[in-house]
Amino acid sequence: MNKAGLPDTPEARTAFMKDLKGWIIAWDPKTQKAAWVVDHKGPWNGGILATGGDLLFQGLANGEFHAYDATNGADLFHFDAQSGIIAPPITYKAQGKQYVAVEVGWGGIYPFFLGGLARTSGWTVNHSRVVAFSLDGNAVLPPQNDKGFLPVKPPAQYDTKVTDNGYFQFQTYCAACHGDNAEGAGVLPDLRWSGSIRHQDAFYNVVGRGALTAYGMDRFDTSMKPDEIEAIRQFIIKRANETYQREVDARKNDKGIPENATLGITP
Repeated sequence: MNKAGLPDTPEARTAFMKDLKGWIIAWDPKTQKAAWVVDHKGPWNGGILATGGDLLFQGLANGEFHAYDATNGADLFHFDAQSGIIAPPITYKAQGKQYVAVEVGWGGIYPFFLGGLARTSGWTVNHSRVVAFSLDGNAVLPPQNDKGFLPVKPPAQYDTKVTDNGYFQFQTYCAACHGDNAEGAGVLPDLRWSGSIRHQDAFYNVVGRGALTAYGMDRFDTSMKPDEIEAIRQFIIKRANETYQREVDARKNDKGIPENATLGITP
């Protein structure tokens, strides 16, 4: 996991982002060529439903839900589901009326491990729900918080002697859920802005003793020693200091959310 980590440099992040692509390809088996293509902002989008009425339905990582013309890829309908979609839609009939339903929710190993760069597919904050559509439907979703985990000014001091080991321990035990190099993607808490990193005992109670096991956060006192857990805390504080200002600057717009996945880093 340490070797798979991405260096936090403009050159590395920009080069990596160029490989993050997503699309729908309608393949013609007779000509062995693409009949049409719909480009997406990035990968990790939802599964596709094809219907007998020549429609394709798909949810995207940026929270959009689309209906395409299966014959040419034209975008016939789109809806803001307010959260990334990775599930495939289904269609069913109830009392003679046809519905298309999709489970809305952002998750999986792509945003979990990739962290901040998973946002290249479009900014999204996880709001889990099931949404159903019909031709005469007119319901409106309630307003949601689209800002996600906001940056909080971190403690200024950290122990530089242990942060390298902290990175090793974080990538080994934490990155698969909380993001490569301690940068979250909006699904699970972004540890850079966690209140627990401010106090050694508080952090150990969560990571070591399992204070949040009821919420899915496992305990690691059988896997790591207290000084290794403390090294992780020091590393997270280091990363919070390195990234705080660019996270703040990226939100200086009318929406208050980052518009660029690089968060201000350009080569």
